[in-house]
Order: sequence, then C-alpha cells, then structure tokens
Amino acid sequence: MKINGPGMAEGEQPLYLEVALNLELRRTLTYAAPAGLRVEPGARVLVPLRGREVPGFVVGVSREAPAGVEAGKILAVGRVLDERPLFDEKRLTLGRWLADYYSEPPGVVLDAMLPVSSRTRRMYGPGPAGPPLDLGGEVAEIFARLEEGPVNKRRLLRGLGKGAGAALDRLVRDGHLRAWDEAAAPPVAARENLAVRLTAEPPELGEFTKKSPAGARALAYLVSHTAGRDAVWAAEVCRLAGVGHSTLRALEKKKLVALFPADRLDERDPAPPPRHRLTDEQSLIFKKITAALGGYAAFLLDGVTGSGKTEVYLRATESCLAGGRGVIVLVPEIALTAQLMRLFRRWFGDQVALLHSRQGYAQRRTEWLRLLEGKARVAVGPRSAVFAPVRNLGLVVMDEEHEDAYKQQEQPRYHAREVAAKRCRLEGAVLVLGSATPSVWTAQLAKEGRLERLRLTERVDGAGFPTVQVVDMRGRPREELVPVELLEALGHEVGQGRQAIILLNRRGFATQLQCGACGYIPSCPGCGVPLVLHEPGGELHCHHCGHRDKRPKACPSCGDPEALVPFGAGTQRVERELVLRLPFARVARLDTDAATGAAGHEKVLSRFAAGQADILLGTQMVAKGLHFPRVTLVGVLRADAGLAVPDFRAAERTFTLLCQVIGRAGRGVWPGRAILAAYAPEHYAVRAAVLGDYDLFLAEELRQRRIGNWPPYVRLASLVFSAEHPDTARLAAEETRQSVLSALKDGGWDERSAQLLGPAPAPRQRLAGRWRFQLLLKASSGAALSLGVNTAARAAAGGAARLTVDVDPVSLV
Repeated sequence: MKINGPGMAEGEQPLYLEVALNLELRRTLTYAAPAGLRVEPGARVLVPLRGREVPGFVVGVSREAPAGVEAGKILAVGRVLDERPLFDEKRLTLGRWLADYYSEPPGVVLDAMLPVSSRTRRMYGPGPAGPPLDLGGEVAEIFARLEEGPVNKRRLLRGLGKGAGAALDRLVRDGHLRAWDEAAAPPVAARENLAVRLTAEPPELGEFTKKSPAGARALAYLVSHTAGRDAVWAAEVCRLAGVGHSTLRALEKKKLVALFPADRLDERDPAPPPRHRLTDEQSLIFKKITAALGGYAAFLLDGVTGSGKTEVYLRATESCLAGGRGVIVLVPEIALTAQLMRLFRRWFGDQVALLHSRQGYAQRRTEWLRLLEGKARVAVGPRSAVFAPVRNLGLVVMDEEHEDAYKQQEQPRYHAREVAAKRCRLEGAVLVLGSATPSVWTAQLAKEGRLERLRLTERVDGAGFPTVQVVDMRGRPREELVPVELLEALGHEVGQGRQAIILLNRRGFATQLQCGACGYIPSCPGCGVPLVLHEPGGELHCHHCGHRDKRPKACPSCGDPEALVPFGAGTQRVERELVLRLPFARVARLDTDAATGAAGHEKVLSRFAAGQADILLGTQMVAKGLHFPRVTLVGVLRADAGLAVPDFRAAERTFTLLCQVIGRAGRGVWPGRAILAAYAPEHYAVRAAVLGDYDLFLAEELRQRRIGNWPPYVRLASLVFSAEHPDTARLAAEETRQSVLSALKDGGWDERSAQLLGPAPAPRQRLAGRWRFQLLLKASSGAALSLGVNTAARAAAGGAARLTVDVDPVSLV
C-alpha cells in the first residue's frame, strides 16, 4: 500500500515513521503512517516486507521523507498494535544506544526490553468461500479445530502430518480460510490470571495419592507454598506441581480449594520491617548516596561479606521514594530474587513489583503494567529488570555486581551493568554497584575516578572473619574425595549442633567414564566432550547441549564388561561419600539436578535454614548471598579447579568464588573457619582469597591483564563462526578476517589500536553438532571495535556459516 492510496485525503501531508523491525536487521526502515491515525514513537506496528507483515517498533516520526527516497514509493504501515506507546523517549534512546554499543539489531533489542515478546502469531479462521466440498482427512481436522473460534498456526497444525502446512496454505489461497497476524502479547488471559487457595484441611496425602496422584501433588504444593500467603497463582501450581487446570477444577468440586480471578496477589509479609542501627561506616555511605539523589552519580559499594550492604540499599530506596522518584534493584539470579523481594516488600509493601522470566505471562505483564502506570515504584528482579518502565527513575542498585549472570548469553548480548550506567546518565539517577569482590572492570573504573568507591570493612554484628586453612592435595590418593582434615572438622561441628557448607563446582556423579582396558571415553556425538555420569539411573549427560545416553553395560570399543570406571567427582559422588563417612550427619544437596526451578532451590534452603540438614553440599549456588547464623564451617573441594579454564577471567572467577563462599561462615555467635583443598595453593588467586585481601589480588590481576593486553585495558569482541562442516566455518572466519583488517586499515586504525586474533578453533570446538572457529578483536576504543564488528556482520551476512557476536564477553569458553 502506497502513501497516496485509498483513505488519504488529497493534499494531506503524511507522517513518515522510522521503524526498527524485530528481525536480524541492523538498520531502520521508513514507512508512512495510516491516514488520519496518530502514531507515537514507542508503539509497535505491523509493516509489509517482501510480501508479508512483520512486527516492528516506531523509533522516530517525521513530516519529511528521507533524503533521496521518492515519497510515492514508501509503503504504509499495515496496522498499529498499541493504543499507547510502550516506550518513553528515554527508554527508546536507551534501546538505540544498546543496539549501537553491542552491535545488535535495534528491533531485537527493543523486543528484549518488553516483558512479553512482540513477535506476532499467525491466526486462522473460516474464509468467505466456506469449507471445501472434499472435507476429509487433515482438512476435516483443521476445520474441526476451528469450530470454537480462531486458532494460531502452531495449535492448528499440532499432531498433523507433514503435508498439513501445505494444505493450510492452499485453503487460505482458495478462500476457504482467512489468515491474519496478531500481537503475541494479548490482554491478560483468564486462565493465567486465576489464583487458588486452600479452603479445607487437606486429606491424608498417602491415601489421596492412590485416588488422584495429580491432585495429591497439587495439594502438597499448596500446603508447602502458601505459608504466609493467602493464595498462589494457579498457573504457578500447574507448572511447578506438574498438573493441569482440570486437576484444580476437580479439587474445587471436592471443596478442597477455591479458584478465583485476581489482578495480582498481595504477598506482603505482615511482620514489621527490620530496622537496625547503622554503623558509622554505613551511616557515612548512606549520607553520601542520599546527598547525590536528584542527579547522576555512580558508586561502588565495596563491602566485605556480612557488612550490611542490604541495609544501605533499603535506606537509600526509602529516601529515593520519599523524594518522589522510582527505584530498580537488580540481583544476579532468579533464585536470589525471592529472599530480597520478601525483604523489600516488608519495607515498602505494594509499591514493589517483581519481574523475572519464570513468572507466568499474566503475572509478568501485570507487574510490568503496574510500573508503567506508576502504581508500583520499585522494580526487583534479575538483569532484564534493568529495562523496567519505572517512572521518574532516581536510583538503580545492582547487588553482587561481579556476577557473570548479569551478562545476557543470548541475543541481544548486553551486560546489565553497562545498561544500568547508561540509563542512570539518561535519567539523572544514582547508580550503586555492590559487591564484596568487585569485578576487575568495575574496580578499574573506580581507580580511574569514573565512579566513587565506598568501603564497608567490618561485619555489622562485630563478628570476626573466618580463619582459613589450605590443604595441599598434591601427592594424595586420587580416591580421597574429601580430605581427612575436612571430614574431622565436619564431624566436630555437626557434633556440636552447628552446620557446614561444602562447595564443589561440578555437578553429577563423575566427570567421565573411561575404559581401563582400551582407554575409550564415552563422548557427546554433537560436542565431542566427555559425557558426565549422573546417578541414580546411570545416565550420561552432556552439560553443553543436553544430550543423554544410558551408561553402557560393556565398553562399546573393546567389549570388556567391567573395564568402564568413573573418574573425577561431582556433587552426587561427594554426597555419597559424606553419607558413608559421616552417617550421623544429614546432607542436603543444592545443584540444578537436585533443585529444579526457583521453588526447588528455595525448598532445599528452607530445610537447611530450619535445621533439618547439617551439611549443605552444592555447586556455586551455595556461595551466593546466603545468611545462615549456625554455619561455622565452609569446605571447598578442588578450590583451584577454575584456574584450568582457558579464559582471561579464570583467576578472577576463582578468587571471587572462594571469597564469597568463605564469607558464609561465622555469621552468628560462633566463630567461622574454612578449609580449602587445592592442587595449586601457591597461585595468587588462592593466596589472596585465603588472606581475604582483595587489593592484593587486584594488583596482580591487573598486572597480568596489562601484560596480555586484556580488558579492562582494551575492549574485546568475540566472533564465532559455526557450521556443520569445519571447513565451512574456518573459511568464513578467514574471509571475514580479511574484510575486517581492510576496514580497520582504511579507518586509520593500526595494530597498536586494534588487534585481530585468529581464526582458531573455539575453546569448545564442536557444540550441538556444529564446528566453531573464533576471531578475537581487541581495540583501544569503542569506535574501532564497532567498525570491526559491523564489518564482520556485513561480511558474514547470507553466508554458509553462522556468526555469533559477543561484545565485551565475560567468558571466551
């Protein structure tokens, strides 16, 4: 449809819209606004592109057509999807900056800033020609599914044969069906917006399970998750208890539960908020932060574990709200959101909105709209909450800012820290980055004076820091999974009625199987890496692509039935060892196998907090943000394992993890201690963690980074080319390398300001059946980095290999 088409009055001056399409397109396109329709920047639209309608975002409006473009050839927008803009001017500017900074498609970036994807879905309904005369087979099934109203394409074709798609297209072409696109973010659906509460004392679940296993699961979930809450979301029960809505309806008929519609649930804790007297250090820092409210400022809150950083966050939030401005509080992982959310709701009640990806669509959309409409003024959530539509933003808090989880690993690959800093500059807000072990990048910014470092050096309760013992594992038997020093300490602490945390950052039972007769190691067919043994069940898992195999009864290579033996240890194997060696101790395991979803994580931690377990064994989950006053001992197995990872941040991750987990001990009335088992106890990351000396670590790490020319002294971009055949990926990388080098030379950048390494096989050379080759671009400026990345994207477009770009990667593995 052209702009001078039907519906436009003669001589009427059209509006031209700059539209960012939700596609792999790194530029915007121009369309004309429908006649007489007001369209504002920030609204979603459907626009024609190559014979189909695609979704996009209006990012600009003008009365003038772009220079060099004939107005009569500009197509008109097909449909406007939103009655009001979803983005204000500042958040639109943030989205465009993010797309430019990380070299991402602007439409994809804006889509990621919304709580529900804006991609459209194809809908079908009866057409003007009616059903065909030869109504049979798949055609009959299609029309049967349309009897209750329009259906989207996925549901319409589910379970039908391979020819159903072609039949569907033919029915539309012949007028028997009508097809159209609609936004995938519909109004809140009634089913998603149902809440459920217990209305009677549940029956004895053992007997009830025989009659209705699904009903028993639903009741058990409600009993364990409604403590302190009147009701929970029905969608939450169905998803986490593994039941359908029909199960809840059946329980309602038995008068065991009640289902009712709700816009949101009040999860406020009735207990008054805990208020503690600020220490002198806390008081000084609080005054500095509140004095800065009203304009842009950035602070690094560098506080040792247990120093009361959260109390400062709460007081600063209170002051910001009192000044009429909103707040965003970021946490690194969903699992840590619940405990912080409860604390903030105790302080600020219904003003707090929770945003994370495990919420149902209705919950997420409802919370997002509450913020957009100003009904809620505090947003709490993981990295995507940095985009929350908080009105009049005045403060952004980023807790545990060192965590890698703040970097998005799927497109668009942004870091929440950089986005938060940019947003605070745009909105005149204060940024507070909190950590006991700040990232090297952030620490360097503080050294350069680009943010102010505020220090909390003492624990609020006056408790001392744990004493640390290092056990050198060199020369010890391989079968000694847990050193005797740690076993003795565990026996003593548990015998005194206290608790312990054990960290082994490797899940599963054994890291691999190997045949003692021929050396064969079962490997993933798609990734080429050894498969990890998991018990019970004896399954072999690939932790990269998810491939699974049964444990072979005999060696597939030589046929020996007894030669396949496990090597290495994961949390499952250590759990068995602890149970055998300390039969009187109750062990709870916390990893992604033992605790599925946020609810599973909380269940394990609740057991430990209630004293129902003596030892908490787990992966890095046990090192983050936990406060258990009865924990007096921390043990770390393979404390230096992370140093073997081929990555420039390996030492930083090791130091951070050790410091964080050591800090879990001695938070109550008893002193704490930690025992680290390591094969490289002399490494500077391990030594600095033992001493609790961050500045010692930082000085050596910065020296190593400068020698190797790594961030924070340069900007970095990873360009990974993947294809089903290795030569295809390698040739694409080599051709792109030449294009990038030529562009950098033409742009005036020499080897001192821009360095391109590779191509070389990626650290994970094969992943999910695709071979991978990597280029690394190091640049002294953002301009050189952007030039190189954008050139690579253009050179690789439409090629046989797939290019994945990661600007400022937190890991090269």
